[in-house]
Amino acid sequence: MKIDQSGVKYEIPETLTKYIDKKMRRLLKFVPRADREATGAKVVVERADRPNGDKYEVEVVLSLSDRQIVAKEEAGNPFAAFDIVDEKVSRQIKKYKGKKLLGRIKLFKRK
Repeated sequence: MKIDQSGVKYEIPETLTKYIDKKMRRLLKFVPRADREATGAKVVVERADRPNGDKYEVEVVLSLSDRQIVAKEEAGNPFAAFDIVDEKVSRQIKKYKGKKLLGRIKLFKRK
């Protein structure tokens, strides 16, 4: 899986880069095997200046063979924002995988 990371008004530190790599590779086990080679991810970390303090907005776009999964979250810490986005993406992947497997089961039952 290819993971592109970029920062908007924010230079992504090495620790966050390694953390994102580790978490995104963990998500790969939830992707159906047929889609693993074609899977790509784009992670954007943006620093937003707010009146009550800085916020970090993290957006993840996961490209599968026939679908894109998008999740976005904002928090006071980029690590916390990425953790929330990671949970959202893993739920969406599990839902996608379940639907894909359910379609296969229906095909086998027809015969």
